[in-house]
Amino acid sequence: MSHTTVTHDLVTLAAALGHHLVTYALPNPFQVDLSVRNNKKFDHEITVTINTASLAETATQLLHWNNTLHKSLPTLTGDTEYKSPQITISGNIADKITLYVTATLAADIVEEYRDRTITDTAVITWLRDAARGSK
Repeated sequence: MSHTTVTHDLVTLAAALGHHLVTYALPNPFQVDLSVRNNKKFDHEITVTINTASLAETATQLLHWNNTLHKSLPTLTGDTEYKSPQITISGNIADKITLYVTATLAADIVEEYRDRTITDTAVITWLRDAARGSK
């Protein structure tokens, strides 16, 4: 892949994310990572990291992001020996660009999910409870 192609693809990803942020009035993420691999658009992806002051705010932002993605798949992975607990929501934005939204959680908040993973509606239910302050 030439430098010109990589640069073009990175600019395209950044523009797609910028458009998505504005279109859905999403808050600015804590961190954004753009990944361009090979010459295939389906190998390109964006990872957005959410980091807020409270669990309720994090849950609210994750729910907002989830509602903006096509074919979203939320996953909550509990604490493991090597990794902190985290929620990841994958889905697509414009032009079928894959986007991952991640947020690391405090281990004591998701103790019941240690070494386990839940997905789909179970995660959405957990996020709704957390957004209401029930966690």
